[in-house]
Parts: sequence; structure tokens; C-alpha cells
Amino acid sequence: MTDIKKNIEKLLFESGESMYSIYQATGIAQTTLSRFVRKESDVENMSLKNAIKLNEYYLNIKEEEKMKLEKLKEVVKDNVEIMEDGETIYALHVEDNGDEHTLAQAENVDDLLEQLRNFGQIK
Repeated sequence: MTDIKKNIEKLLFESGESMYSIYQATGIAQTTLSRFVRKESDVENMSLKNAIKLNEYYLNIKEEEKMKLEKLKEVVKDNVEIMEDGETIYALHVEDNGDEHTLAQAENVDDLLEQLRNFGQIK
């Protein structure tokens, strides 16, 4: 249950997903979700049905991010390396001598892609 609880907390408190998008994906009422976000109700006391829905939604989001990350690695210029460190994704410029310099960093692939476009680092 610990991993499920952590996933739900990441979804509700850290992901940036709106209550509306979570409601649309899971069918859990926004008022119910808001009670957890405002900590009026404890995630540990959530119904099993809602916990399963939220955990599955969180896992789907993470899987989509992984697929986007793999696609990003294919479209960056040859001297750019993409790496992850926990929840942060980095784009590194690799010099001919092997030195690396951070070009950009973000918490999600879409933000990193936008930064790399702005820097002209997409093929």
C-alpha cells in the first residue's frame, strides 16, 4: 500500500494535474479529490476503488512520460544527451572532448522539449 499511497500523493500534490483532468480520467468527483488535496481527508482512508483508479492514472501518466522521453532522445541533435535524475530530466550538451554542460532541465518532457526548441537543439 505504501507505493500506491506515494503514487496518489505525487499525483494529487506534485504532478500539476488539474482536479478536472483527474476527474475526467478517473470519474472521481472533483469535490472528493479536493478534500484530499486540502487534507480534509487522509489519503490512507480513501476507498480502495478510488485508490486503484488514482494509482492506475498516475502509472499511466508515468508511462506516457517514458514514451515521450524516448521520442525526445530520437529528435535531439547528436551532441545532446538526455538523462534523468529522480524527478528531473536534463539535456546535456556534449563537447567533442567529452565535457558535458547542462543545456536545460525540467520536471516533464514537454517543458524540456520546449526549452530545447528555443535553444535550437531539435533536429
